[in-house]
Amino acid sequence: MDHGAIVRPVDLRRDLEALARLAEEAFAEEFARRGSTFGDTLHEQRRAAALLQGLGRISPAVRSANLGYVCEEEGEVTSVVTFGRRGRSGEAWEIDSVATAASKRRRGMARRLVAQAMWRAEQLGGKRVTLKVRRDNTGAYGLYRSLGFEHYHSTVALKLTAVPAVDDPPLDGVRLRSLSFGDWRPRFEVACKATPAAVQRFAPVAAEQFMRPRLLVWLAPVLARLSAIAVMGWVAECGEGAVATLRLLARRKAKMPHELKLEIAPDYAGTLGEPLLRKALHELRGFPPRYLEAELAESDEKLLPLFERYGFERMETWDWLGRALGPQSPRAVPVGQGQ
Repeated sequence: MDHGAIVRPVDLRRDLEALARLAEEAFAEEFARRGSTFGDTLHEQRRAAALLQGLGRISPAVRSANLGYVCEEEGEVTSVVTFGRRGRSGEAWEIDSVATAASKRRRGMARRLVAQAMWRAEQLGGKRVTLKVRRDNTGAYGLYRSLGFEHYHSTVALKLTAVPAVDDPPLDGVRLRSLSFGDWRPRFEVACKATPAAVQRFAPVAAEQFMRPRLLVWLAPVLARLSAIAVMGWVAECGEGAVATLRLLARRKAKMPHELKLEIAPDYAGTLGEPLLRKALHELRGFPPRYLEAELAESDEKLLPLFERYGFERMETWDWLGRALGPQSPRAVPVGQGQ
């Protein structure tokens, strides 16, 4: 690590273009597979960043969900880590992204920033931290392993290039109703049923993870409009309560991907998977014909074949890693100082 380098907190508005540049370099393969660039989202993120930064000044919950540090050398941002609290208790934290300029790699910047993020999470009450890394990214994988992270889950990122025209089939014996952004209980109930015990070792399902700050619930429609997004959600219910949730994020701008998240209790995956997938595809009518992204557990023997049958292609496999925070956490360098 160079003596002239300093670590400081991210300033979303000030650093956004530098973060976009670093993301372009670090995640070039992912963007290429999606046929897009980080620059496609820059304008959208700039508007949302201004609002989030303002909300962070008055809401600790919003502020702690969007944290980050950058490494700066001679006025240039050369490395970044973003992370945030997941849930109200402050025990669960997630590192969202780590990126370093290509010409500045292998000098310990990423290690220093990840250590700083872990230290900050612990100072704010964190008990554990998780992240995901592309399986074939051996350099990053080795870094996280050396910092004490353990593998506990794997997911597959999927892409549907051409959304087919399908009908919206009825669900026999199941009631499907709309789910608002603030309606957290069905999401929590389904997650409890759908999350394997091995995953809950590092990412235990807790009600507080699904509760949204009231201010954010009120402002969610504003954020969606600023981002040119339509957010739709549904829950499938039967005598056993909530058994599946479906979330569809539809972009109104042609360059942006649509996103689908489907979570189903294991006993219902075989009967609800296809009608709920068709529901999502049907709802995309009227939106720009952009590709659709989804992410499923690599071990899912029912939904993965179903999605592939409808034309989804695998883009990459992600390994989820986690570790406990405590006395054995890496030492952080004070913010604003070099080394």
